[in-house]
This record gives sequence, C-alpha cells and structure tokens, in this order.
Amino acid sequence: MGELFHRRSSMKKAIFTALVILFISGMAVATGGTEPAGADGPRELVIWEELWYNTSVSFPTLAETPLYQEVMKRTGIDVSWIHPPQGQTAEQFNLMIASNDLPDMIFYDWVNSYPGGPEKAISDGVILKLNDLLKSDAPNLMKLYADNPPWFKSAKTDNGTLFSFPFIRGGADLMVFFGPQLRGDWLNQLGMDLRVTLDDWEAVLTAMKEAGLTDSPMTFTKFTAGRGINGPGNAFIQPFGTTWDFHQVDGKVTFGPYEDEYLAFLTFFKGWFDKGLVDPEFFSNERNSFDAKILNGNVGAWTSYTGSGIGAYLDDTAGKGTFDIVPTLYPVVDEGDIPFFGQRDNPLPGVGMAITTQAADPA
Repeated sequence: MGELFHRRSSMKKAIFTALVILFISGMAVATGGTEPAGADGPRELVIWEELWYNTSVSFPTLAETPLYQEVMKRTGIDVSWIHPPQGQTAEQFNLMIASNDLPDMIFYDWVNSYPGGPEKAISDGVILKLNDLLKSDAPNLMKLYADNPPWFKSAKTDNGTLFSFPFIRGGADLMVFFGPQLRGDWLNQLGMDLRVTLDDWEAVLTAMKEAGLTDSPMTFTKFTAGRGINGPGNAFIQPFGTTWDFHQVDGKVTFGPYEDEYLAFLTFFKGWFDKGLVDPEFFSNERNSFDAKILNGNVGAWTSYTGSGIGAYLDDTAGKGTFDIVPTLYPVVDEGDIPFFGQRDNPLPGVGMAITTQAADPA
C-alpha cells in the first residue's frame, strides 16, 4: 500500500508544483516584479499561512521545503512565512485581524471561515479586491480561468469580486482526500480482509482488541469537527441515511441530528463504545494527540486525510517496522448498499492567497 500511495502522491505533487510556480510567478507580476532579481536585489514578501501536518513533520517552515526553495529561486522572490501553532489557526487569525498588523498576503479559507465571507473581509479593510490587478498583471491565472469557466465562477463572489489566488484541485482524484483508514499490517497479522459493512468493521475492531494489539481500536479527531459534512465521524453516521450536519435529499434540506436515522446511529455507535471498540477520547482529541495515538500504535482504525494523514504517517514511520495503512470504502449497513454520503470537495473550496491592504506594493 505504501509504495502505491507514494507513486500516486508523487504525481499529485508534480501537478501541485506546477500550479504553485504558476501562482508565485503570477504574484511576481501582480506585486510589481518584472524580473527574477533586479539591481535592487530580490523582492521580499511575508505570508501568513497554516503549516499542514504532512509538512510540519519534516520542515519548520514552508520556506525550507524543496518546493518553495525552487520557487523562490525561479522567481527571485524571498518569502518569509508566519505559521500559527498547530491547532490554533482560527485563534491566531482572529488575533492578527484584531491587532490590524497584517502581512503582505494571507492564505485562508475566506469563503467558509471568515465571518461574512470575502466581501466582508474586503469591506473590513483586511484584503484587496483583485479584479483589476488580476486582469492586468496575472495573465496566467486569467488564462486558466478562461479555459475553465466553472473555476472562474467559483473564484468570484456573488457580486463578481475576485479576492484571491485560489487553491485549485485540478483533477477529480485531487477532490477526494478523506476517509476511513486502517493499519494494513495489523489486518495481515490477523489474516483478515475488511470489506464494507458495519458488521465487517465490528469483526475487525473486535479482533484487534482481542488479539491485544490495542485497547481501543478506533479513534477520531473531534468527532463532529471539520467543515460541514466532511466531519471525521460522518463516515460512520452516513450508513444510517443521514449526516451530523445540514444536507439535502431530493431538494429538501434537513438537519441530521433532528432525524430518526441519527438516533439509530447513536444507538448503534453506543454499542461499539460500550464494547470498548472506540477510543474514549474520540470526541475531544486534538490533532496532535490523534496523530500520536496512530503513530504510537495505540489504535488501528480512524478517519483522516490522504496527504496529511496516510502520506505523513507513512513518511514518519518509514524504516520503523511493518507499519502500513490501508484506505477503505465508506461503510454501509448491508452488502450491496450505496453509501449515503462520501467525501468529494469542490475544485475551488474557498481557500486562497489574498493580498492584504497593508501589502507594501500590491500593484
């Protein structure tokens, strides 16, 4: 599994590298730089951005990654990053906004996480409206939009405002990145092959516990955390025909916890909890404690990401025994059922690099 994952991961990294160079190259123009490094020396930018776990296990800052070392070399732009501590992104972002001490650029979820969205961030004087700048100084990005009209539509607010250099998931395989995962080496040790039903899951979790591999086989990070229906626990709520959040079926919007199906899930999951199959801290785990439980062999099943989950864990445990991870399908109640929900993000999920009103030279 590890070898296959890393082959696919390498392809994704190659695609992402090309997009990053396109982005920074556009920024070199959008911020006034016309050459990699002129007589006055390299340009300098300060960016505020969360440092994801899959990067933080190897590098203290994005500036030290081979990717951005190459980007800075090609563009002649020196970039300094400000990374909030793990688990404190929202808190540190709010403190930064309240202090009115802003860097040149901020990479953030402007659509889903800024109160009022990007239009409010602009009216609050935090970031700039970029329509004119992008049209005049970011031809590569505008060509990308012209070739992909749905992306261009998603990049704008309802008022037609362009507000960032967006994070773009450029292929269908990049839009699916979260789901149930297990210790593949433990499955091999037990001689088991997980299929798809909740009964299959219970058999595997029970076997892990009875074999003494772990006291609490399954864990989560804050069961209902995350954005909307992509919460960590939703993979095991959805087999009952609902979610933990708002969703729509046949044009009708409902709220999962109000539905009888949610009670059916709670009754079922309490059975797993009572049998000791679920980590007692599954509702309160922070990311750091969650990662530690996986890497230290305290658990054998969880839901997480591909890059900052599988990729980071395999990198961290490389050469340290038989540790392996197997991703698997979203579970169902009965063999042959179709999952009620899975995970698939939008090509433009709302995250992007915005230029702040305090940028020294936005044009």
